[in-house]
Amino acid sequence: MGNAEISRRSFLKGAGVAAVGAAALGAAGCASSTEGETSLGNTGATFEGMPESWEAEADFIILGTGGAGLSAAITAAKEELGTAIVLEASPEHFEGGNSRACWQLVCCPDSADELVKYQKALNGDYVVEDELLQAWANESVKTVEWLTDLGADMQETPYFAPEYPEVEGSSSVKTYFIDGHPGDAKCWEFLRDVASDFDIDIRYDSRGVELIHNPDTDEVYGIKTEDGRCFKAKKAVILGCGGFENNQEMLRSYFMAGFPYVGFQGTPYNRGDGLTMCERLGAQMWHTNTYTLDMCAVQYGDEQLQALDPAIVGSKPMVYRPSFSESDYIYVGMDGARFMYEEECALCRHGMVGMGGTHVTFRAPTPCWCIFGQKSYDASPEMVHESVTFGSGFFGMAGYGDELITNEDYINAGLMKKCDTIAELAAATGIDEAGLEYTINEYNGFVENQSDPKFHRGEPVYASFSMMEANDDDNKPVIEAFELSKIEPPFYALEYGTGLINTQGGAKRNANGQIIRNDNEPIGRLYGAGEFGSIFPFRYNGGGNFSESMSSGRIAVRHAATLDAWDAE
Repeated sequence: MGNAEISRRSFLKGAGVAAVGAAALGAAGCASSTEGETSLGNTGATFEGMPESWEAEADFIILGTGGAGLSAAITAAKEELGTAIVLEASPEHFEGGNSRACWQLVCCPDSADELVKYQKALNGDYVVEDELLQAWANESVKTVEWLTDLGADMQETPYFAPEYPEVEGSSSVKTYFIDGHPGDAKCWEFLRDVASDFDIDIRYDSRGVELIHNPDTDEVYGIKTEDGRCFKAKKAVILGCGGFENNQEMLRSYFMAGFPYVGFQGTPYNRGDGLTMCERLGAQMWHTNTYTLDMCAVQYGDEQLQALDPAIVGSKPMVYRPSFSESDYIYVGMDGARFMYEEECALCRHGMVGMGGTHVTFRAPTPCWCIFGQKSYDASPEMVHESVTFGSGFFGMAGYGDELITNEDYINAGLMKKCDTIAELAAATGIDEAGLEYTINEYNGFVENQSDPKFHRGEPVYASFSMMEANDDDNKPVIEAFELSKIEPPFYALEYGTGLINTQGGAKRNANGQIIRNDNEPIGRLYGAGEFGSIFPFRYNGGGNFSESMSSGRIAVRHAATLDAWDAE
């Protein structure tokens, strides 16, 4: 343990850890006297449906151990705002949500006013009210200072700083990593360590599924978990429970039509519980059609998922695309035809690609395949494993994949196809054989002439931006010209598809973090934070979700702390 950690732990223990001690009162201390019609202390209200007993109580019941939930709980403890219990849907070893699975980049501009201008420009015609934007910006610019005060070593980086340099307000955008390094769950682990320093009460395998509320007023008094336990929130419930990336039914409703299933890169435990609970109370929903996403390679079948957790069998977890140093590969749909310029993925801005002077959501057929030859196979002998261990995504953060390392391992597991002929390749993938044969022969003909008239692959690409940082020289291509290579047998294939990094939609919240109805009035004692009802309706800057998770968690718990306990004598 380093001196910095010792210092941080000592400081935190003295700053507010005493505020947490009363969080886990047992059922005997908070049980209702009778089941059915129940008095609510000095509120004078009575209604049916209150629990006969409570599993535990605290001032704040917080859902989720991602950046939003942990930041809310840490703020409550550090600022002595009240007690907190955090409920986590996953088993302990998979906790952390998308905050643990993300790249750990924190976007923290240096001017709130400029940040508002920047985000308004990114929003375009998608309106977010000024009051909400300003409250979000005012707290977002304090995030690095907040982390530093907790003991983090925050270092500025050039990544996505800014992601849209051409729009107003972009010069204020700064991004940071803890210790200057991406991935490896560094920032989330720091938050988790701070929560541990404060002895914050975290309950695992505790998926919240029902808000306990007064049916006459909709005021929220607690939450019920999937296994029937009831937790009493004396002041408020704060939903930091993430989005709906692993709820295929919701995705069929909210994602673009034409995608019968959508894979995900983050946690498989985000199943839209917050949307379901809030809809029952008439909450207003927003941004349910907004996502950060990428084109990814499918990873692990049901056999591998069963070994990880039977609860996620049947899901579509994905990893980032393997990096190819050779050009003997193409992307094809089930008809066997190429559908895009293969390097376009590198120009995707968190799911947005340029089209006709604006941006549209990136899309790829579901499913589609990457077909490649021996050059690429030999050049990257651990191509999928390198994507798994990149440092982000669910499988990377969970530490799995060590049993599958080489390309041959993935072939033996059936996750990568190897075939000697096009006919075998078509049979193994389900791709139309005639279409696939035509496309491979056509592409190899393009290679002979070093000219791709279909998608102009191999030619230099000019644009005003690159994937990671601004291109200050308009005469410099963001993709240099390169030589095309033939795809020759043996043939290899990996299934690809559109992969969600995270959804942005959920219940709309006001400037205080309160979840609101369609009449814009808040639902009593109910708050939202993080990507569940995120501020982002369209384009977004990398690191914005992680930053917002922390700032919105702080906003929510501070406002909730101003409430009187509903059961106060």
